[in-house]
Amino acid sequence: MAHALGKSERTVWRWLAAAREDHRLARVESSHFTITTEVRRLLALWGGNASRVHAELMQRAAEDPEAPAVPSLSTLHRAIRRDLTRGERAGLKSGEAARRAHDVFGQRPPTHRNAAWEGDHKHVPVEVDVEGELATPWVTWFIDCATKAITGVAVTAHAPSRDAVLASLRIAITRSEPFGPVGGLPGQIRVRVGRNFT
Repeated sequence: MAHALGKSERTVWRWLAAAREDHRLARVESSHFTITTEVRRLLALWGGNASRVHAELMQRAAEDPEAPAVPSLSTLHRAIRRDLTRGERAGLKSGEAARRAHDVFGQRPPTHRNAAWEGDHKHVPVEVDVEGELATPWVTWFIDCATKAITGVAVTAHAPSRDAVLASLRIAITRSEPFGPVGGLPGQIRVRVGRNFT
């Protein structure tokens, strides 16, 4: 270390002894500006426009002397590039579809309508009154993978079973009123888990 710094070994040992005495060996927290929850909220409000966020922060600081110090615009840009992923930045600027373009989860190869459906259950975290008793409903649905359209759905007050699957499947296949216009006969149906689907 002494050789790398161009100092004598004795000088480096003296520096280490002084640091131990002053308790300066702990990790020093960085003082650089980071994106806070409020800055994220402002970025969402202004569509990812850092200049507008900076202008609003400057206006708040001018109106309230107790407000925290506002970083420079270049510091704000650096913090956005460092603290937000490319997907988050794209989503703030162009919406959820742009954010998902950077996401690898849930992507399927492009196909035609009704090439494949996916079926699943979801426990809804709300309580509803079912004949005088509180129950948390379950939603069973089928979704067309190509168009992301929900072809059929059934809501039950009990845990999902065969009746919910058959009801949502009937709605998905039937295209006449009051169902449709999406639906029809799928090329294949994929399910994650659940014997009641088979």
